[in-house]
Amino acid sequence: MENHTDPAYIAGVMQKGTEFIKNTHADARDFEYIGTKDFFEGKITKIQFKYEQQQTGLNLIYDHDGKLHYFRNPEQLVDHLGAIKRKNFIVTLLSSDYVPGVMAIVFLVIIAIYLLVLRENKLPDIIANTFTLVIGYYFGRGIQRPRAFPTE
Repeated sequence: MENHTDPAYIAGVMQKGTEFIKNTHADARDFEYIGTKDFFEGKITKIQFKYEQQQTGLNLIYDHDGKLHYFRNPEQLVDHLGAIKRKNFIVTLLSSDYVPGVMAIVFLVIIAIYLLVLRENKLPDIIANTFTLVIGYYFGRGIQRPRAFPTE
């Protein structure tokens, strides 16, 4: 988790955060910046303050895609994070980690249709070679090969 120390970012979040806190706690004072860290797909900032008779409060500000969300307690933050829309299933499948697996499944379906539905005894060489290439790549990329010149 990366700590964010950009003074302009901190000043902007502190200004907006203290405005929010003052709207929810009219007697809030002694605002203190605790820190900003990467958190899921955004950044979370903690602001501590005092109110009433020396009671301490802590508010959380979640910056997701440049939009600030304010929370009075961690439970509110968790509820909000649970409601954020997750990535589309198709977009996830098309990410670079899954492409070889998806291609292997597609080729398996093509081979099954070709052999079972069309009742052909032999696969065309292009399908067999492509399937072998995809499977070789898919399983071969996990193997670490020793370097010609070891690094220390």
